[in-house]
Amino acid sequence: MVEIGTTLEVHSEILNEDRTVLLGLPYGYDNSRQSYPLLIVLDGSSPTSLAHAVSTMEMLDGKSLAPQMIVAGLSTRTGVRDYFPLPVESRPGSGQTDDFFRFITEELVPQLESEYRIAPCRVIFGGSNAGMFTVHAMLKQPDYFTGYIAASPSLGWFPDHFLNSLKDFIPSENTRLYFNWGSDDLQSIVLSATPDLAEDIASAFTDSGGCRYEVVQNGGHVPYISLYSGLSWVFQGWRMDDGTLVEAGLSGLLEHYTGLSDRYGFTAPVPAGKYMTLGQHLLREGDFEGAREVFSAYLETWPCSSRAAFFLGEANRLLGNNERAIECYRKAQDLDPTFAPAEARIRSLQE
Repeated sequence: MVEIGTTLEVHSEILNEDRTVLLGLPYGYDNSRQSYPLLIVLDGSSPTSLAHAVSTMEMLDGKSLAPQMIVAGLSTRTGVRDYFPLPVESRPGSGQTDDFFRFITEELVPQLESEYRIAPCRVIFGGSNAGMFTVHAMLKQPDYFTGYIAASPSLGWFPDHFLNSLKDFIPSENTRLYFNWGSDDLQSIVLSATPDLAEDIASAFTDSGGCRYEVVQNGGHVPYISLYSGLSWVFQGWRMDDGTLVEAGLSGLLEHYTGLSDRYGFTAPVPAGKYMTLGQHLLREGDFEGAREVFSAYLETWPCSSRAAFFLGEANRLLGNNERAIECYRKAQDLDPTFAPAEARIRSLQE
């Protein structure tokens, strides 16, 4: 059986109840010193919901399209209470959204930040009624989250409310909103209002360009691709393509991620794959000193990477520094005793 995530119970004085949070930490979290952005997934406390969010994050990170993130899947037992901004007669207990938003901002996030290394960059994701809450939260406090992702937001419950909320809405300069719906979505609460409101919401972002909405063709309610598309939009420009990378070199690579750090407000580490792509290119080109610099930076950024240590050894070996190469190979072995190429290199240099 594969276990995904850590279960936390968070007590809320505001809601007068305990809420369950399923937490997924990035790969290598325990062996790193880095802080990570926070992704809150509404209705995300089931193992399958968390697995989807974590796998989506890892896929984007693997493609260098977004950073690794700490994923917090939040339970919701009373969605109409938490997600409906106004009371609905047919939904008893509805209309207490502001208390739920206070719980997230005043209790949940501060507790998570006190217990985990969380960077000052937050994203929230919700679908259907939780997507409606996500849009409401963005209109209420646009600068609290860096990114708001809403899949099939059911704005048809309160179209006039959302239209009126836009009158005084001023998006934060760095706020990014992504929302979508399926072409075969629910007529009553999505297609009846969300497409028209989408244009009004997007028009409020004219100056910053921080809003994107789209229709997922042949998609139903809460399209499966929503989180992937939303995170790609929130972190648009994160990826440095390989052609640019090779041309820019190590200084350009570091400059790109320094710019991202300034933009998103946290230290954005260069992905391991980018170091590897550039370093291996330099090895093929015979620039062994340049490769040594790249793999040194790789190991400094990712000190638990056996691959970084091994390829730093390769660069030193090709430079004729066998003693230093063996030190690097042994470090790779220490980090991963199953890393067979390191042992083979050590034997070949000691023969």
